[in-house]
Parts: sequence; C-alpha cells; structure tokens
Amino acid sequence: MAQADDIRNYCLETYVKPSRLRGDKGVFIPVADVHKNLHLSDRYPAVSAALGSNIFEDEANIRRIHVDGPINGVSTIFAYLFIMIEKGEYLLTKVYTFVILYI
Repeated sequence: MAQADDIRNYCLETYVKPSRLRGDKGVFIPVADVHKNLHLSDRYPAVSAALGSNIFEDEANIRRIHVDGPINGVSTIFAYLFIMIEKGEYLLTKVYTFVILYI
C-alpha cells in the first residue's frame, strides 16, 4: 500500500468515521497530528497531498471547504463537510460561511 493510501485510511478511520458516528456535520483534520501519529519524518507535504486529493474526498464522501495555514505546513488544518444524503446525513449545496474554532 502506498504512503498516501495509508494516510487516507488513517484519516478515514481516526477522524471521519468517528465524527460521523457522533453526528457531526463535518470534520477538521490537522496535518501535524496525522504526521505525528503515523510516525512520519518530514512528510508534511505528503500528508497535505493525501488530504487535499479528490481521492480522499470521494472515498470518505466529504468535501473540502477550507484549508487553514500554508498548504504544506506543519500548522495546516483541513476542514470538510459530510455529503452522504443517501444515508440520511448532510447535503452540501451552498456553503456561505464555516466557522473554525481554535482550541
């Protein structure tokens, strides 16, 4: 399995699926946390590329609505909305604003 596949699978299992189970409307994925938890070394651009890919969005049935921070940086956070209407979840039609809360 390619590194990008590992990154996407990790994010799907660790961030997307639990968020859906909680009933959230979307999910935030911090690049630094993914990088650290997968024990990567200087692979921030690879994490950003995997999270920014259409493949990830299609596999997870989500749509990226915002990227906060430099695209290949340590502090980058990806924001997504869920779009699976066939399972009674959320439909992304128009997004006017999305508030990012910093902890």
